[in-house]
Amino acid sequence: MPPAALAALGWAVNAAHRRVGRRYRPVTAAYRRPLAVVSPVYREDPLLFRRALESWLSNEVTEVVCVVHVDDHACLEMARRFPVRVLTTDRADKREALRRGWQAVSADLVALVDSDVVWAPGVADAVCAPFADPRVGGVATAQYALDPDSFWEYAGERFKGQGRLSAFTAAGRAMMCLIGRTAVYRRTVLAEAADAFVNESFLGRRCVVGDDTRLTELTLRAGYRTVYQRTAMVCSRYPGTGREFLGQRLRNARNFWRVRLTALVTGWVWRYPYLAVGTLTDVISRGGFWLCEIYLVVLVVHGQPLVPAAVAAWYVLRQAGAARKFARRHALPRWHIAAQVTINLVLKNLDLVGLLTMRRQTWLTRRRADAVPASRARRRVRQVNTGAGWACSSTRRRRGRRFRDGSARS
Repeated sequence: MPPAALAALGWAVNAAHRRVGRRYRPVTAAYRRPLAVVSPVYREDPLLFRRALESWLSNEVTEVVCVVHVDDHACLEMARRFPVRVLTTDRADKREALRRGWQAVSADLVALVDSDVVWAPGVADAVCAPFADPRVGGVATAQYALDPDSFWEYAGERFKGQGRLSAFTAAGRAMMCLIGRTAVYRRTVLAEAADAFVNESFLGRRCVVGDDTRLTELTLRAGYRTVYQRTAMVCSRYPGTGREFLGQRLRNARNFWRVRLTALVTGWVWRYPYLAVGTLTDVISRGGFWLCEIYLVVLVVHGQPLVPAAVAAWYVLRQAGAARKFARRHALPRWHIAAQVTINLVLKNLDLVGLLTMRRQTWLTRRRADAVPASRARRRVRQVNTGAGWACSSTRRRRGRRFRDGSARS
């Protein structure tokens, strides 16, 4: 029966990832190399940008390069108050801004960081440690929501997609995506990948989004390993409205299908067996979910509602259990549980929209036609905590730890 087969496949895959993920241990080697931060800045909230700058500099990085759009006068003024190098650009092209930034630095390691990302103390030391292995070309960080206060920000935290990074690192030391809020690469890897990164195209259309997945792919194709470093904790502002949240998830779904299908068809992913199997099962399970929905609807139409009702009940109870754990961990009201179950179902079907529209290339913030004037954007962004202290949504509550004002306490 299709529902039973899908349930068995999903359960087996998740169980395997959980079991393998238990073997994961973050790298603790005392290894530190010169580290540069490169950040493309486009119509950012200047107060949040200041907080991010302070967190990077407090980590004692070697250099910081900010590539700021010429129209973003507030962030240009803010960046010039700090001991950082400021480059300007008149293009809203994030990939070109990243390339200009890393070509301007001389450090061995380069952290590509979004302009709203706040680092915890010790991030620079943590992200350098895995590079003690010369086979490692890129490192991902543990990423959380910054000061969330809306349902959509908590939804972004819940569905951020980092659950399997430990397994992919422990089993194959190869991840499909070093999430772009903060990812660290060897400068030599970036130099070799520059042209292929900027000039990527898919089905005849130039790619402007998915910069993090593209750089990860090029790193793996060059024969390097990509790993997850759980002790490098960073926070950024997640989408605060339903439109922004769903727009971001749709963009991620398009990137998922474009990258995974390309990897499977071209065959390069099979150099990394665990990653290849995980990629293939992800594609099958997502497609199988839609086939299962169609099958259940057909049963209902033909007067056989018992099996669809049983499957729906199992799905709701399973998702409600996970949502309840998340709501308790974050002290959220009970209505979040039902809302998150609904959002999970919406996201499953949003994947289909992503598959059908994966040629489309759009940004939430970098589309000139839809760009919000800077004055309106600043009025719309709520006041942020401008202190240099570390404050994160999750802050590892399940481990009983919180970071405040640069210190950790248990």
